[in-house]
Amino acid sequence: MRALRFPALPFALRFALRDLLGDPRGFGVFIACIVIGVAAISGVSGLSRSLAQGLAREGRTILGGDASFSLVSREFSPEQRAFFDAHGRLSEISLMRAMARRDDGEAALVEIKAVDPATYPTFGAVALDPDMALAEALEIRDGLPGVAVDPMLLERLDAKLGETVMIGVSRFTLRAILRSEPDKLAGGIGFGPRVMMTRAALSGAELATPGSIVRHVIRVTLHGAADADLKAFAADAANAFPQAGWESRTRDAVSPQFS
Repeated sequence: MRALRFPALPFALRFALRDLLGDPRGFGVFIACIVIGVAAISGVSGLSRSLAQGLAREGRTILGGDASFSLVSREFSPEQRAFFDAHGRLSEISLMRAMARRDDGEAALVEIKAVDPATYPTFGAVALDPDMALAEALEIRDGLPGVAVDPMLLERLDAKLGETVMIGVSRFTLRAILRSEPDKLAGGIGFGPRVMMTRAALSGAELATPGSIVRHVIRVTLHGAADADLKAFAADAANAFPQAGWESRTRDAVSPQFS
C-alpha cells in the first residue's frame, strides 16, 4: 500500500493525518469521542440553564422575599430596620440550634426557626399535619406555646403530638407535624430536625442570650417588583450601610453575598 503523503502540510499535522487515516477504525473512535464530548457539554449547559431559570422563577418563594439580609449574633439596628421598611414589606425570622428535652431526660438537637405567623411565609405556604393555620399551631393554649416539628423529632424523642417538651426554660406543646416549608432551601443544611415557633416564644425560652449563635434574617418584599427596582435597592442598601457585615441575597441570585 502506498504511503500517504502530505508534502504541503506541517510535520505535526502530516504525522497526525497519517496516524488517523492509516487506521480507519481508530479514526472512527476519535470522531465518536468528539461527538459524545460535544453532546455531554451541551447537556450539562442545558441543565445548568434550566436550573438557573428555575431558581430565578422561584427565587421569591425560595428566598422568602425579593431580598434577604442576615446577621449572626446581633440584631439589626433601628436605622437598618427603618431603611428596609421604607422600601417594602418585611418578614423577620430567627434561626438557631438548641436541645429539646422530655421530662425523662431524653434529648435531641433541633434547628429552631422562630417566625411571626402574621408575616411568614410571604410566599408559598407551610404544610402542617393535622391541617391547620400556622398561627393556630404556634399559638398559646392553656399557658403553653405550640411548636410545629419535623416528624424526625417525634421519632428521636419517642413523642406524640399533644405531649410537651422543654426548650430552653420554656415548655412547649407538640402541636403539629411540619411537612414542608416554602423557604427551606434558603436555610441550607441543618444538623437536627426543624422546630418552628414564634419569635415571642423564642424570647420567652431565653435562648437568644448574649454569646449565643442566632441568625437574624429580614426578608424584604419590595414595593416595586421590576428587576431594575431590585438592583437599585441592593445597591442603595450596600451604599447606606457599607460596614453592616450582613449576608445579603436577592431573588435572582439566591447564593449569599457579604458586605
